Amino acid sequence: MKQHGTLLALDTLASLDGREVGSVFKWKDITMEEVKDYPSLVDAVWKIVQELLEDSGQGNGAFTAEQIASALAIPYTWDSNAVVFGIAQANSDLVDLGYCKGHEEFYGRYHRISPVPYPPKMLPSVYNNPPPLDKLRPLHQKALQFFHEQTVCHESGITFYCEGRDIPVEEVIRALLPNETDMYTARDKIFPAINYLKEHGFVSGVITSGKFRLWPTLRGAGCLRHTSNTF
Repeated sequence: MKQHGTLLALDTLASLDGREVGSVFKWKDITMEEVKDYPSLVDAVWKIVQELLEDSGQGNGAFTAEQIASALAIPYTWDSNAVVFGIAQANSDLVDLGYCKGHEEFYGRYHRISPVPYPPKMLPSVYNNPPPLDKLRPLHQKALQFFHEQTVCHESGITFYCEGRDIPVEEVIRALLPNETDMYTARDKIFPAINYLKEHGFVSGVITSGKFRLWPTLRGAGCLRHTSNTF
């Protein structure tokens, strides 16, 4: 058993570095499965922020990525992927959804957040209300799964998305339309599908005429979590 402040890590399946998904954590009176996907991380960060607020006794306390990392038993360094792309992105999603106010941006994400006076009552992953994956068109499904596979990270016991790499259009076409021999026809199918995902908030990043740098958003990850063969 490892104790980090008031956090008790229970039934851990491995050491702190490289822990397997599925451990259980008890943060004060909140017991939660160790975050197995990105929506679970956002929910966990929200629960921790609420408990930190209760502990502080302040009505408008603001809490840092370092404090949240400590509560999740994650070694903190300001530039680690788990902090920048995991916790800080979860902070930013809580701000975008109206649960928190954001302070001190770094890498385009919030380092410090404070709960708003009247946040939504349901967990962020539920409030975000993503559709099931099978509600998307088949090519949209394949594209979302493809960018998930390219960018998903499992580090320090949490799951999140890195910004990934520039992927040439031709590579995406080969992955999503392997039987399409006409490159112009393939491009005419690929670009509308991927633009749809970005315009409807399933992915974030950059689309150019020759490459993609995209990763799933909280909405996209919530959509994917309904698919058993994705995670």
